Amino acid sequence: MKSYIKCLEEISNEELLEGLLGYGMFSEKLPPVFSSISFYHYWISELNEYNDWKSKKYICFESMRNNNIPRQLGIPNPFKYAILCEKLYNSWNDILDTFRENSVL
Repeated sequence: MKSYIKCLEEISNEELLEGLLGYGMFSEKLPPVFSSISFYHYWISELNEYNDWKSKKYICFESMRNNNIPRQLGIPNPFKYAILCEKLYNSWNDILDTFRENSVL
């Protein structure tokens, strides 16, 4: 059985960014139409020009359940989420070093 750190070391920072930004913004329980892979490609092609965005809250909306009780739903602000993912991308080697230092092998 592989250790946790060995599994993490198999993930490159590029794979981390694509996985989090391209596939990690929405729950897997949502239909495939809720995909952020096109946003990932947009973010990469625009070279991340949105680093100065102010604090943003979740994007919230309501949906009616079948018993007429509203259900509040929300997704992260895509640009703030992308900035967070990019910070993880840039810090991935430091994060791995921290896991190496603090994990039982």
